[in-house]
Amino acid sequence: NMFGGVEIEFFEPVRPGDVLQRQSRLADIYQRDGKTGPLIFTITETTYSNQRGETVCKERTTSIAR
Repeated sequence: NMFGGVEIEFFEPVRPGDVLQRQSRLADIYQRDGKTGPLIFTITETTYSNQRGETVCKERTTSIAR
């Protein structure tokens, strides 16, 4: 697998003492043709929340497999 990039969107500040939880989900998967054959793109979205249930950030990570 290759790293295809990451996008992070921030919503709330994280403060000392905060307890964070994360939840990940498969947001998308698709195929494209590359120079050496097919490439599979996997998009994972991870949401981070604090102990008050507030979303502090969302992260979208792209992985590429041959």
